[in-house]
Amino acid sequence: MACNRPNMAVNPPESKPSAAELVANVTEARELVASDIEALGVKLIPANRPAEAKPVVTRTIERQAGRAQRSLARMMERFVATIRRHPIPIALSVAGIGLLAWRARRAS
Repeated sequence: MACNRPNMAVNPPESKPSAAELVANVTEARELVASDIEALGVKLIPANRPAEAKPVVTRTIERQAGRAQRSLARMMERFVATIRRHPIPIALSVAGIGLLAWRARRAS
């Protein structure tokens, strides 16, 4: 049976680097990684980029304020709808609370 692999020449083993060369390579790699990490850290700290941080914070606050406003509007709509669906129990509850407040005020 014929072999379908191309004829590959065997490369002679290269000389192994010395311990000093390995240490130098590792030290250089560590320095490069450390400088990259430091550069990324500086970029990610908003205090170092106030011109870019301010619009982001402003947009976030505006978005959260809009969400709160919409949530409050939905809550008020539900509250009014509940009052319209059940006017008598609501009126009795309000009267009871009013009576309690009047008695508490009168007692003091």
